[in-house]
Amino acid sequence: MVGWVATMYFATVGTRRGTHRLGLRIPSDAWDLKTAGQYLIGDRASSKVGKGCVVVDLRALYIAWLACIQDGDINDNAPEPPVPAGLRQLTSAQLRLAEFLRVDGYLLEAAANNSEDEVHTPDGLANWIASLPVKEKDRLLVTLTQGQEIQVAAALVRCYRRHLVRTRAGLETTFRHRVGELLEAAATRCEQHENELARGAEKERKRREALEAKARTKHLDALAKRENAAWKGGEQLVSSKWPKAYDDVVVLLRDLRDLAERAKNPEA
Repeated sequence: MVGWVATMYFATVGTRRGTHRLGLRIPSDAWDLKTAGQYLIGDRASSKVGKGCVVVDLRALYIAWLACIQDGDINDNAPEPPVPAGLRQLTSAQLRLAEFLRVDGYLLEAAANNSEDEVHTPDGLANWIASLPVKEKDRLLVTLTQGQEIQVAAALVRCYRRHLVRTRAGLETTFRHRVGELLEAAATRCEQHENELARGAEKERKRREALEAKARTKHLDALAKRENAAWKGGEQLVSSKWPKAYDDVVVLLRDLRDLAERAKNPEA
């Protein structure tokens, strides 16, 4: 039996399309090509039937599809494939996959907005298997003894997913965006985030300016109490002819100038 094989190609130079490639060779008996074909339809993502893959979690396939529409492989009017549940609850491996394929974070957020939360029922699969007819379970056990573990697992997963759909367990949403709508939503999210960052930066700038103005006022208030002494001190610094003294004189004269201007315009 042919096992699972993964290959990765990564380069730091060249076109975006050719520098990140991930290939998976999965036993064909475990590969639901019809399901996978709904997602792997662009130049950057494709599937081929070969001998000796399980589609257990559709989120990875959906991420690959997002990489395709991001690169313009799919027409803007094309509908998105079934949106799997749990796009807001990606695993660390799925996040790394999105990072490797360089899927835009705003695009992933826009897609996740239409995804149902994943239903966590640890005993759900076990309870469903327990409800299977005895004859069916006996058949599966015999198949297991023939070294077809992957095939049995794939069949069980597919049947269980169909069961979840029938029982409205939130496996996938029925509403689907057009490609162009998703890209537009991602662009809107990006613009909103940039505006938020700009507003935050402006707010922080004003806060710093207010603190600096307060500190400046406090400094000039203290200087006003010793203005005459400051002038004399400045004269002494100039007459000392020390190189560093000239820098100190410049700072002092600037402060005295600001103090004089404030005295002329007390409301400024």
